[in-house]
Amino acid sequence: MSGHTPGPWAVKPKTVGIYAGGDTRVAIAGEDVKSPLPLAQRKANAALIAAAPELLELLRSALHGVRGIRGFKPWADAAEALLARVDGQEPAP
Repeated sequence: MSGHTPGPWAVKPKTVGIYAGGDTRVAIAGEDVKSPLPLAQRKANAALIAAAPELLELLRSALHGVRGIRGFKPWADAAEALLARVDGQEPAP
């Protein structure tokens, strides 16, 4: 398991900050951040980041469910490589 802050994470709309447990900020993509990206894109990025813990658990569960099923090996290999990156065992491409 990775050492990230446990979910669920949520986006606070006014700051477009990503928070765990209500007040623990894990990331920010909001209006008070200098960025060349439009606010709508930063909000979409924040929503994606906030979903990360749930997506991670879903990927782990799906991988567990398809291991050993014929035809899923390439997908399972890719999922395992991604999980290794998340866990810090492999550098990002």
